Amino acid sequence: MSQFARAASRGIHFTKGQIPQRPKALVINGKLPDDLASRYKAAFILIYQQIPRLLQLDQKEKIRVLLGREDRSHKKGSKADWNSFGGKREKDANGKYIETDCKITALRELHEETRGIFQRYDGDIMQQMNEGKKVYNPNGDYVMFLIRLDSEEEDFPTEFLATPNHIECKQDMLRWFTLSEVRDARATRSFKIEGEDQPIAPVLGCVSYFLNDTNLSLSNEEK
Repeated sequence: MSQFARAASRGIHFTKGQIPQRPKALVINGKLPDDLASRYKAAFILIYQQIPRLLQLDQKEKIRVLLGREDRSHKKGSKADWNSFGGKREKDANGKYIETDCKITALRELHEETRGIFQRYDGDIMQQMNEGKKVYNPNGDYVMFLIRLDSEEEDFPTEFLATPNHIECKQDMLRWFTLSEVRDARATRSFKIEGEDQPIAPVLGCVSYFLNDTNLSLSNEEK
């Protein structure tokens, strides 16, 4: 397939001598269109919640997102990086896709990367993936689902560390970040944690599509 044909198949259009224009990611509420759902290559889940009132040091900060840090020390020249939870659509030994639903891919990856601590929320997560907000990025053919899980009683990062790693989870830490911290990290491509720059994964660029209107997911009382 030629460069022009590949570009056209992804919605990229340009004329001779021009730099290709990358298509913009799509913010979708509700069901993912069938043509996009059938060609996805990866799927991710971004977990967020309203910051518990006792922890709201800055009244402007109402929302925080949960990210995981993947240990890449086994890869030469790589550092641990922070990301949402997700990964590639599974294939069989012949390279044929065996997963046909991006929601299943996203849920599987979430459990693998968090040691299964969110399995008790499967019903809620699946409903939100069906009915809620998601972003489809045609540049990589991946979907990111926005999932709200409020719980002032449960400490997910601590629960993660206390859960045995029976499935060889590559993540070594979970941590909450405010939207301002994520916005700043996107500009520098890293979080400043205890004086150390810790990289973020490129897919977190999708978070920008949620930053401006995530508060729409809060009720008027919560705002």
